[in-house]
Amino acid sequence: MDAFHQAMQRHDLVALWERSEARANAEIQSEPAFHWRWSDIEPTFDQAVAATDMTVAERRVVQLKNPAFPADYVAATTNICLGYQILMPGESARAHRHNMNALRFVVEGAGAATIVDGKRCPMEVGDLILTPGMAWHEHEHSGTDSRVVWLDALDAPLFRHLRCVHFEPGLERQQPKLPPDSAFSVSGFVPAGVGEPGHSPIFRYTWADAVAAIEATPAAADGARTVRYTNPATGGAVMELIDCYLVGLEVGAPTAPRRTTANAACLVVEGSGASSIGDRTVRWGKYDVFTIPAMQWATHSALAAGAKLFLVTDREVLRRLGMLQEEEQPTL
Repeated sequence: MDAFHQAMQRHDLVALWERSEARANAEIQSEPAFHWRWSDIEPTFDQAVAATDMTVAERRVVQLKNPAFPADYVAATTNICLGYQILMPGESARAHRHNMNALRFVVEGAGAATIVDGKRCPMEVGDLILTPGMAWHEHEHSGTDSRVVWLDALDAPLFRHLRCVHFEPGLERQQPKLPPDSAFSVSGFVPAGVGEPGHSPIFRYTWADAVAAIEATPAAADGARTVRYTNPATGGAVMELIDCYLVGLEVGAPTAPRRTTANAACLVVEGSGASSIGDRTVRWGKYDVFTIPAMQWATHSALAAGAKLFLVTDREVLRRLGMLQEEEQPTL
């Protein structure tokens, strides 16, 4: 090693022009798409219940770990963490809060509720429940018949990467005074003074409303109908760093190929079909989960009428950082 490189090493320095990645000038590839089948995941739930005592557990969550990431790194795709949470009749999950944003999409059961900053949100199949960063939230199951299962999605990987995770157990006595959801029921109007926070003042988006919205939405040229879950006070994403969509697919030709710098995870809410993502084909059914990593060309096809996909994305992160790029190839 010559004197220059010895000095560089001694003082913890490197020469940019000698780094291989600086010379390669090659596109950085994201992880490949990954697919979790409901038929593989669901049988583990009874075992999870038997292995977990909710009096000592914070949450009973079966997390989805993408094998493309290191062994000690649990995430479904870049910036998005997913897991199925199970709550049995009579059980509850104590209140806590954290600066990470989270959402819950209900896939099974009835009788549960999530309380967000004092506002009670019933959990019915197809409902989307928000728990924005630093909002107190707890879960309870007052039903008597069966378990309730929902998909959790968090932006935890981003917070871990930035080393700014904050968590508080317990329940704050002074809950904020929030307007009821009925105050946002008239399109084009919101209560004065609401809208400054970056998250939606509505914490529960019902499946009935989502279906009505998608049925009222005109189909695109490729036949797909897409609606965005929005903050009614701003018209933007439902939370500061998480953006959500519902896509209804028509049987026939696949959707137009699209790619973006954002990452997405898809929950199959209804129906079956196939998606071409990069060089992989995912054949999916109800309640399967699959990922669409950044900059992968993706198309979706339904095998039967009524197929619907719920997408949770980090699109808002990229948009706010000025890093969002989106492309669509025209439908022939």
